[in-house]
Amino acid sequence: MKLGYAPHNSYGIDDTAGRVIIVRASRRGKTIRTRVVYDDSKSPEELSTDSAIAAIEHDILNHDAITSVAISSYSSFSRWLETPFSSRSKALKVLPSLLDVQLPFPLEQCQYRFAKLGSGPNGMVRALALASRRNDLTARLATISTLGIDPVVVDHEGLALWYSAASSSRFTPQAIMYLSPDRATLVIGDGKEFGSAHGFRMGTNTILGDAASFRQWITRIQHVLRSRLCVNQQAIPWLWVGPGSEDREVRQRIENALSDQIQFSTVEDPTTYLATSLALRGLRQEAMDANLRGSELEHRILAQRRQRDFTRSSVAGILVGALLLICSIGGRSIFDARNRSAQKQVTAIASELTGLSAHAIPRGHELFVVNQQLSKAEDPGDPFLRAFVIGPSAALGRTVQAAHPLHIRITSFSARDQQFTVRGYATRWQACLKYAQTLNEQGNQVNLQRVSESSQDRIEFVLKGELGDV
Repeated sequence: MKLGYAPHNSYGIDDTAGRVIIVRASRRGKTIRTRVVYDDSKSPEELSTDSAIAAIEHDILNHDAITSVAISSYSSFSRWLETPFSSRSKALKVLPSLLDVQLPFPLEQCQYRFAKLGSGPNGMVRALALASRRNDLTARLATISTLGIDPVVVDHEGLALWYSAASSSRFTPQAIMYLSPDRATLVIGDGKEFGSAHGFRMGTNTILGDAASFRQWITRIQHVLRSRLCVNQQAIPWLWVGPGSEDREVRQRIENALSDQIQFSTVEDPTTYLATSLALRGLRQEAMDANLRGSELEHRILAQRRQRDFTRSSVAGILVGALLLICSIGGRSIFDARNRSAQKQVTAIASELTGLSAHAIPRGHELFVVNQQLSKAEDPGDPFLRAFVIGPSAALGRTVQAAHPLHIRITSFSARDQQFTVRGYATRWQACLKYAQTLNEQGNQVNLQRVSESSQDRIEFVLKGELGDV
């Protein structure tokens, strides 16, 4: 898991064979310093283990430090696994099954991690699998708890040993031997990359004691070197570390047995090497990636951090949801306000067109009401056309014109308001009657009177009338 915060201090603890060594790595900006804060073989008597551990626990509770211990290589498992996928997500789905095939014990009894994921030479995803049985982890935690230490991280010993060597620019070994009185660990690598770790339940006590056990031990080491490295005429760079490597007699005996294949070297302080590597890794994510203390064995600090992160993410989700709801409500309110404004404008236009009150126009039926009212009203062009309709003077003109086709001669014509009088004569009385009929058909109301016949071909008349609607 991700630690969630960057501690300023990290403590690496090596309690091999009952000897307690505590190294602190401190980060200030880009500068990292290490210091041995406790070594029971060198620390003054007034500095007890309890006081050192009390200071460590104080830093841990203040979320300013983590503690790391290693589980031995013979109590853990490490193996590079190759997957048939180039997709990381697909590879993660099959890695547990691939690991289960490789393990010498059931996967269900283990805590496991995939510490490194990357692409192999063929482009497929490969991962470094780490595992340990829960019984072994529980036993390791019980052992370290007798010192009053509750480590946050249980790191893989082989990875921790290889870390400092791979980070060094001065010397990169292909083999690292961690030697202690009761056990030994051989780590194999290629350049900067960790290869494998091999644990032996034999240490300096066995090497100096039983000759047969020593030969067996050397035979196993040679087998590992031949199977993991290309053993040829070129010597293999070999690094001595651990409290047992300070014993010159032990080192000399092993070097004599492997002298044809190994180029031996050591570090300035091999005793604190493992504790220093654990402390340095604790400042980086690598320690959490390889932390085998998980599930029900997880440290309370990480469990609290996980719960805190979950709570924060939940609260963040609630806040985001609330914000979206507010935005939705606000957006809806703005939309409704604009909709009401537009509705008022449409209703006002419909009211203006129809002459009806805004309350008399149902919402959503504005267009129907407008069409209905306009269909009842006069043609929109009527006012314009009325400007060109013939007025009363023109109607009187038509009255005079109607006499011409009937061969009637008008001798006088007078009009006042809507009343008019026509005097004239015709050759036949029938023409006068036809003239009166024509004027009536034009909408006028006329009265025809025969005056006299002044001659045989001249009949005089008087026609009085009232103009009709124009």
